[in-house]
Amino acid sequence: MPTSHDVKVKGHKIHYTTQGKGKLVVFIHGVPTSSYIWRNVMPRVAPYYQCIALDLIGMGESGKPDIDYTIHDHIDYFTGFIEVLRLSSFDLVMHGWGSIIGFEYARRHPEKVNSMVFIEAYINLPESKRDVPLPIQEIAIMSHDGEQLKHLVYEENYILEKLLPGTTLKKLSPEEWDHYRKPFEKKEHRKVLWQYAVEQPYRNTKSPVAKLIREYSEWLKESPHRKLMMYGMPGFLTSMSTVAWAIDHFSNLTVVEVGHGLHYLPETRAVEIGETLAGWL
Repeated sequence: MPTSHDVKVKGHKIHYTTQGKGKLVVFIHGVPTSSYIWRNVMPRVAPYYQCIALDLIGMGESGKPDIDYTIHDHIDYFTGFIEVLRLSSFDLVMHGWGSIIGFEYARRHPEKVNSMVFIEAYINLPESKRDVPLPIQEIAIMSHDGEQLKHLVYEENYILEKLLPGTTLKKLSPEEWDHYRKPFEKKEHRKVLWQYAVEQPYRNTKSPVAKLIREYSEWLKESPHRKLMMYGMPGFLTSMSTVAWAIDHFSNLTVVEVGHGLHYLPETRAVEIGETLAGWL
């Protein structure tokens, strides 16, 4: 069973869970989830490795300070988390928005990361709008109307109530919904979701997030690190064209299809992801 812990980073609580012993594997979730999304993946890796999964700042059981929650804030808090725990020589497992944080951390600290595993990740910027998933296009369009987007995120809790179930291909149980809804019961705690919607790189190809993706995407092409890309069918961020692009451009890459799924594959393909990950590591 996983063990829960809290640590202070930049003066605020970061919650994380650990399971297993041995070489370190660090898990980074996406939005609007938490370390809870890895609950059925980690037990399949823990017999062989020590798994650590954190709640990003503003999400899960971590603190919810009044900060901007930009991607650079997330990177800074994640970097602080690694430093406070004095972690080194670990494998990174990343999902969704968490991949931006993880890839950029690895680019800045390549000596600390052994390998990178990514699921539904932001590995490049699409060449045209046709390569952007329809729900992401909708968010990008809505984001040009700031008031409408703010209403959807803060008042209707759109990212949690619509985007999560709409791209999971699984009916979440009441217990699962409780875990995901609890961090955002208060409207003021949805600021992290608002920033996620505003910073989508598809709405502004010159944004800080888009710049980060371009930079680490170029680095990944030359990086000697082992890489494992897991994807589902039909996929969401990761289409077959994305898979083909990765195969053509990334060195030392293994690609594995884990079955039917959209964006939140750790919810629907936990067994396949866990077993694939443990075997590959």
